[in-house]
Amino acid sequence: MQKKLPKPKGKIEYDRLKKKTDVINIAANWYLVLAMKNLAEDKEKQSGTFLRSQEGLLKDLKKEHEGLTADLENLFFAYLLFAVATELMNKDEIKASEKKIASVAGDLFKALPEEEDDLLKFFEKNVPTYAEALSFFMSAKKAFSKLKWDDGFGGKPWAKIADKTIMRLHGEIDPTVFIDVVFDIEHHSGHVFDKHENIRCDGRKLRAILDAKRDGALALLYKKFTEEHKYASSYVKAYYSRGAGAKWW
Repeated sequence: MQKKLPKPKGKIEYDRLKKKTDVINIAANWYLVLAMKNLAEDKEKQSGTFLRSQEGLLKDLKKEHEGLTADLENLFFAYLLFAVATELMNKDEIKASEKKIASVAGDLFKALPEEEDDLLKFFEKNVPTYAEALSFFMSAKKAFSKLKWDDGFGGKPWAKIADKTIMRLHGEIDPTVFIDVVFDIEHHSGHVFDKHENIRCDGRKLRAILDAKRDGALALLYKKFTEEHKYASSYVKAYYSRGAGAKWW
């Protein structure tokens, strides 16, 4: 039986939704740092001995990846709660009687506010921690998967989004896998980052990042994210320069 991973604990950081976030920048930074960290770890396993400068870089890459991952996970939980709730607010697109809806979803729909502008206050009050978030996502998954929705609303794509979040909350996948899944997952009309005005994402650019990520080569990622396009931050480019100086890539 697979050992469960540590689960997210504590409070959901809803303040992350109150400021503008560029998904393209954070995706490029995260995938570049992850690729550099993984390659550096492979070099460590192969050689067994490191120069002091190489040891310092690997330590810095691990710390940077850990920090970026924790930051993104906090953002994604707050955002996905909001995104799933906005989709649930399309209740009129469910092809079922009120009795059927209640039998499947209980008080889920009644609990949600009528206006999207009130969602953040609703979550801050009613879903303050990851424990409550798990309950919400489980109810949402049931509503999406067990009820018949009109085309283009709810249904299997949103049940999958809720399910992947549940898997992380249960400790079935680690933060790195979870973040990769969230960047990659789509609903009816494309990427998932289109439900909050402060979360900005160009779908064409995100697809380019994901295509480059799937190819896997660090040199290609760096070229795509820093030379052909200015997606990544300068501090991430500095890590790459240090690795090049250490003859790692």
